[in-house]
Amino acid sequence: MLSHGQDVNAEEHIAETLTAGEDFTVETDGDRVVVVRDGVAYHGFCTVGYDEDRDMFTTVFTAMSGDGQTLWGVKD
Repeated sequence: MLSHGQDVNAEEHIAETLTAGEDFTVETDGDRVVVVRDGVAYHGFCTVGYDEDRDMFTTVFTAMSGDGQTLWGVKD
């Protein structure tokens, strides 16, 4: 998972390896997703994306909290 905070363009962000159910929860309804991390709900969408490192397609999501904090994640 990559947390961009409110800065999505100006600086490089470091990815974290997190486990759903332990570090955060995910609820999906079709292509919509709600990620809850540290008590904060992030609302967004999931889709299929290409993982260049693994040379395969996988599920990815992007979501934003009410105060503009953003997350991006990829299913491992």
